[in-house]
Amino acid sequence: MITGCSVNKAKMAGTPEEQFRLAKREYDKGRYFNAIDAFQRVIFNFPGATVVDTAQYYLAHSYFGNKEYELAAVEFNRLLVNYPRSVFTDDAQYMVGVCYMKNSPRHHALDQEDIKKAIVALEDFILDNPDSPLVADAKASILEARTKLARKEYENGITYFRMYSYKASRIYFQKVIDDYTDTEYAAKALFKMAES
Repeated sequence: MITGCSVNKAKMAGTPEEQFRLAKREYDKGRYFNAIDAFQRVIFNFPGATVVDTAQYYLAHSYFGNKEYELAAVEFNRLLVNYPRSVFTDDAQYMVGVCYMKNSPRHHALDQEDIKKAIVALEDFILDNPDSPLVADAKASILEARTKLARKEYENGITYFRMYSYKASRIYFQKVIDDYTDTEYAAKALFKMAES
């Protein structure tokens, strides 16, 4: 037990900047589990230090690197709430949307709540940061997300169409036409509406 305490004290020796550099070294080497622990120590042990917002940013990216997208979104949001004047807020706001995109199920038929959250987060990002170089990427991600949602509705319509339940199929096709005109599925749905 005494050796454990001395190891922890050794890890905490140094200034916030030195501790941050150690954490960043772990991050740069792709050792995200170690980086998460090290960045958390900087944040919790040096709350007033100038490097804390940067540590928070890299903590979120460490979770992202580990493919723990839900936790990454939480940490990016924490940066936005706790450090609203940070130079990383634009990127953090964008990354929240990216995290939700990555966390959504790949198959369009599964629950798409995270895709809907991604769209909202990315639209908010565009409104708040219209001059950001990430706006084009955000718009592309929104279109990708909307296409996924459109496909889900379209496939539901196809299912009813194949069961000869044309009235039900038209409801789904109309939803695609009304809500997802910017996707490839709008034209497909229009064609199927004419067939039903």
